Amino acid sequence: MHAVAQWSVGVRRHLGPGGDVFTGAGGTVVTVSGAKGGVGATLTAIQLALAAQASGRSTALLDMDLQTGDVAAYLDVQFRRSVVDLAAINDISPRVLADAVFRHDTGLALLLAPGEGERGEEVSDRSARQIVSALRSRYEVVVIDCGAQLGGAGAAAVEMADTALLVTTPDVVAVRGAKRAVRMWDRLQIRKAEETTVVVNRHTRSTEIQPRSSGRSPARPSPPPWSPPTSRSSRPWWTRAACTNWRTRAP
Repeated sequence: MHAVAQWSVGVRRHLGPGGDVFTGAGGTVVTVSGAKGGVGATLTAIQLALAAQASGRSTALLDMDLQTGDVAAYLDVQFRRSVVDLAAINDISPRVLADAVFRHDTGLALLLAPGEGERGEEVSDRSARQIVSALRSRYEVVVIDCGAQLGGAGAAAVEMADTALLVTTPDVVAVRGAKRAVRMWDRLQIRKAEETTVVVNRHTRSTEIQPRSSGRSPARPSPPPWSPPTSRSSRPWWTRAACTNWRTRAP
């Protein structure tokens, strides 16, 4: 939390009033964060990336859950390079980026979290901005798993994203966590509340909290949560293709 606050203050001081960060053409960046651990953020990020790749778009999946990232474990990947290898590089060339990326059998380009969690501290917010920019310039879609504990690097990624998803589950603890995260991002000027999409995962008709009621708050309204409809036709690619994952029921 302290690192995120420092990042926010530093960016505002550097930019001054009305500054605009992270402009320029490139691919679409989607971040996936968890309201708390265990809500399915990593699996959601993986499914989104696979869906984008299957739709014919060149896609990169970046594991920015730097201390506890599980993307490699989910995809059964062993690779000696990680996002840390790019942290100290000021100018990330296409060749340098290619050396750090693992090409999965599905075609996905994977940039993994370090195997030693303590090395995640080497990835600063400045490094994160450069890494995301490098991926965005090379791939049509960049999906970033930010995990449930947002540090400076994750905050930079969320700020850069074209779409920021916050995954929760329909229970009181997770929904409260989602509301706290949305308010904190807004308060620290990481991302406006109305620009954050809350995704309710594993919901059924019998769950504790229904998606349409989970956005209500007596103090301040959060952005309306989204849970996938039965029909896919009216949704953008990243929501249409991932409907199966959103509707996964809790075991």
